[in-house]
Amino acid sequence: MEGWSSSYDPPGSEAELLEVWASRLLRGSRESLRFAQARLAEEGKDAAPPIARALKSIVGEGALFGAQVNCCAALGATGDRSQGDLLLKVLMNASVPVVRSSAAEALGALGDPASALILVSHARREGEEGPRRAVFRALGQLHGSASGDFLEERILAWLKRPLAVPEGETALNAILLLEDEGAVERLRRLEEHLPGPLKVKALARRASLGDGSAVAGLVPFLEAEAWPSAAVRSQAVAGLALAGAWDVVLAAASDPDIKVREAVASGLGNPGAGNLGAEQLAAWAAEGELGLRNRAVASLLLRGDSQCLEPYLSRLRSFPTGPGSLDALHVLRLNGQTDPRVVPILLARFPVCPEGYQLDIVRVLGTTASPAAVKPLEAVARDSDSREELRIAALSGLGNLGRPSAVSAILELEGAYSGFSWEEAWVSALGRNAGIPVAKERLVSLLADASAPDARRRGVMETLPLVLGRDAWAPLLEARNLEKRPEVQAFLNSILKKYF
Repeated sequence: MEGWSSSYDPPGSEAELLEVWASRLLRGSRESLRFAQARLAEEGKDAAPPIARALKSIVGEGALFGAQVNCCAALGATGDRSQGDLLLKVLMNASVPVVRSSAAEALGALGDPASALILVSHARREGEEGPRRAVFRALGQLHGSASGDFLEERILAWLKRPLAVPEGETALNAILLLEDEGAVERLRRLEEHLPGPLKVKALARRASLGDGSAVAGLVPFLEAEAWPSAAVRSQAVAGLALAGAWDVVLAAASDPDIKVREAVASGLGNPGAGNLGAEQLAAWAAEGELGLRNRAVASLLLRGDSQCLEPYLSRLRSFPTGPGSLDALHVLRLNGQTDPRVVPILLARFPVCPEGYQLDIVRVLGTTASPAAVKPLEAVARDSDSREELRIAALSGLGNLGRPSAVSAILELEGAYSGFSWEEAWVSALGRNAGIPVAKERLVSLLADASAPDARRRGVMETLPLVLGRDAWAPLLEARNLEKRPEVQAFLNSILKKYF
């Protein structure tokens, strides 16, 4: 094994481990940074103090703007609103715009309305577009009257003097995030001043907030002659679906633009529509254009109607040479691969298909979540007469099934083939199932298994932190302490230093 590293001195306590992860926000590789961010977010409020200390140590250091961005984002993910004052300080004093943007985004994530008044004050003097946009969005996330009053004021000023108030549309997008008691009434007041394309957004948002009276305002936006933009009409359809106006949604099925019809197909997927639109969805599912057809199939399946798959299952029985059979596999891969009828058909077609199409079948089998796919995939992975690409695809498919029986098959396939690609795929397949005890147990045991091939052990050492998170620390440390080979011990040291 390569990857020699100096000795690793482990943190002496949980608190020290949090300090280590907080330090990764300031320096370290991309992988160690991502790992630290994920672990700190898992710790929630307990992680806030070391992150705050890290941020305070570099506030004002313009050259360290990337580290400041990392710390702001990490603080926002902790949910600790007591850190709002520090973030406000960063927002008001940072010289680098992206740092101010990150501080504002973190304040929005914390969602403390107490920050709203200071954010409003800062928004009035922020000169850069990026931070200003972030502050406006944060105000939308904070809700409350202070946020709403300011955003409404900015929108009205923009509508009167568009060139003098460049942040008007940003303010509108932010006000659409509000969900406090006054949100619906604010949107009603604004609607009479908004141009059509923006008014339909406000109406759709009212509908999403449960305001059924928005329906009457949305209906005129379905007229193609009055509103030639398909985007506007699609937005109206989406709003009507949110309001549960299914008969009006269905009426838009005759719209001349496919994008609007796709919006109708998506909207009718709501089980609340009942049987309304079932015939239209079935017609689109059978003969619609590609995007429309897929959305119609998806909506019918959401309604619990699996009969829409029958034509595609029928064509699949002649895969890959029959008319429409390649298209049928595509549709089923997107929408119906978990239907219990799919696996038997694919298994029947596998022996008679050319190798390239066998690969397609194997890949789809791995997405079915079906126990019936386990043994066939294991057989392909074990078949020494099959080419390597197909065997590895079958092994990967077993890892994707997410079933205990598939994990048992993966374990049985350990060492069934040699080579770096196989070992990499085997470790990856087992790692994706680390939540299943037997998979986790084997991964951990391989750390100290000197009889295992180096490629397999190295793969496990690299994978374990990514699939177990902080739970990988103890077994990695124990394996390092027990390891006899200096080069392997050094590699374990490098993994431990990278993540812990």
